[in-house]
Amino acid sequence: MAADSTPRFAVFPDTNVWLHFKPAREVDWCALTGAPSVRLVVCGQVLDELDEKKYDSRLSDRATRALAAIKSAALAGGELRLGVDLVVVTESPDAQGGNADEVIIRATQAYAATHAGTAVAIATADLGMELRCRSRGVKCFNMPGDLRLPLPQDEVAKRHSRALEELATIKGRLPQLVVLARPAESEDDLSSELDVVLHDAAELEDVETSVRQAQHESPPLGGPAQPLGLTGLYEISDAERKKYNSDLEHYYKRVRAHTVQHNEWLNSMSRTVLLEIVVENRGGGPAEDVLAELRWPEYIEAVAVEVAEDKTCDRFFLEPVRPPPPEAPRSVTDMFGLGHDRFGLDRFHFQESAPEAQRVTAVMDGDNHGVTVRIRKLNHHLQESLGVCAMRFAAWPDVKPFEISYRLVTASHPERIEGRVLVRASTGPRRTS
Repeated sequence: MAADSTPRFAVFPDTNVWLHFKPAREVDWCALTGAPSVRLVVCGQVLDELDEKKYDSRLSDRATRALAAIKSAALAGGELRLGVDLVVVTESPDAQGGNADEVIIRATQAYAATHAGTAVAIATADLGMELRCRSRGVKCFNMPGDLRLPLPQDEVAKRHSRALEELATIKGRLPQLVVLARPAESEDDLSSELDVVLHDAAELEDVETSVRQAQHESPPLGGPAQPLGLTGLYEISDAERKKYNSDLEHYYKRVRAHTVQHNEWLNSMSRTVLLEIVVENRGGGPAEDVLAELRWPEYIEAVAVEVAEDKTCDRFFLEPVRPPPPEAPRSVTDMFGLGHDRFGLDRFHFQESAPEAQRVTAVMDGDNHGVTVRIRKLNHHLQESLGVCAMRFAAWPDVKPFEISYRLVTASHPERIEGRVLVRASTGPRRTS
């Protein structure tokens, strides 16, 4: 719109509009007024107030930008945006003085008196200006809230904001460590909260049945010693037979005790939670020399962590090994290889070695309620497994949700990182043995 054309609507923006709302060039003044063309009129009082605000630490930037925009538009012939131009008017001496709102209102009235056919209004966000306009019959409208700028900050607040931004940038380069878990040997996603259901041990051994099986596999030797032909030798002497039978009685008792112990072991394993524990670095930089300390409640009876690099720790949840039967006495026939294979190999007793005990290696801190693991380096956006953590409840009534609290210390981060993993442990339907 040309500067000398007659617009259909003239708007006097109040000082607060220039300071607390989007730049005038970005506002759709035609949509606000409903007019096809709008002229923004800047009076001398507004210019004076903007000049004063240049020295306000909170508003200096906004005042300086507003004055620059007004000057730029005025030097460019008033063109501000499509359908909108801008002019600067100065008040006559008799219009100056008194309340600043009154000065702007009088400037508006003077402009309206010399521009017949043009609607004139004041744009503001102040209640005082709105009430004064109403009492003097001057049109006024409020600026929409969605055009308002955030509250300005003083110089201290600005420096604080810049410091926070710089701190956020620095933190973005630091490692961000978190401990996650999931049930061992599962494909579940790692999480800081997980559900675990424990079931009774199935197929417990019957003690009497186990003893009868041992008696069947290793029966006692019966009857008195019989001579072997005319040699005067005996197959097995009475003393050997009695000793062997006595050893068998002790063996049956050990089988009975082992069966009870093995059933207890099966039950304890069924009350055991096996978790894969992982440290994840979600930050923007690597973590050097990480010390991970995990803690759990005291009602957790025993804990161990399987760490691939550490094979020196004590056994954990050692499965009881069935005791071997006593070695039967060797008869004369056995000693001379009579009645057996031609090489006599079966006269030797080949006892199978006991199976290796199941074990889980651990790095314990000594009180059975914590574990410490060291990681040399963990790059950003990578994970490091701490191994499989085995946690056993002392009894079935003790099975309940619990937390694994953790503390992570690294040479690459100035602060200690703390958190917890929630394990919602519960019991499933009871099974029958």
